[in-house]
Amino acid sequence: MNRHALTTAAGLTLLAAIQAPAAHADYARDSSSCTRNDRDHWRSSHNDHRTRVRTGPGSEYSVKDQMGPLALLRVHCSAVSRGGQRWYYGRASLDSNGARQTMGWVWSGQLT
Repeated sequence: MNRHALTTAAGLTLLAAIQAPAAHADYARDSSSCTRNDRDHWRSSHNDHRTRVRTGPGSEYSVKDQMGPLALLRVHCSAVSRGGQRWYYGRASLDSNGARQTMGWVWSGQLT
């Protein structure tokens, strides 16, 4: 392979690596996406369905897990999605006794 082709291939590989996160809108968002500090209050999931915990503040993000009925979310902060809905970020209990937990985003409309 000649020097020009090698340089071009290396440049394209680097460009692809830099653009990969931006091209995939579903990568996980942590608390850096928060716009309001709601630290240290609790919200409860509804008792009639499983509440989705997502990787980012909006329904366009992947579901990473589900909270069980009457499980708790310890809210750290929140953000408003592109659709204008409030999303809370915090530590979600995935069952009613809190034995299983995960960090993630939950839509305020699924909480009481």
